[in-house]
Amino acid sequence: MDDQGWVPIKLIAGFKKVSLLTDNIQLITNALQSSTVVEVQGDQVRKRIDWMRWIMPPSVHFPTKSGQDTLAARVQNISLDQRAAN
Repeated sequence: MDDQGWVPIKLIAGFKKVSLLTDNIQLITNALQSSTVVEVQGDQVRKRIDWMRWIMPPSVHFPTKSGQDTLAARVQNISLDQRAAN
């Protein structure tokens, strides 16, 4: 999520339950455009009302590397043995 509350629709498409329905980004975008809960701008989506509530304060943001959250990248790189040990 960026500092204006926008989330890439591609991220939403990666959610397990969404990906079980479709992998068609345009279909997801079209479905979201008629929503009264979220708004779509290009290839991004955010909550229509009160989106500011979901923004993390700057002190909580994690550093990003090439558009990907560093923490998420580290978690993805943990081997199964490391996960079991932790």
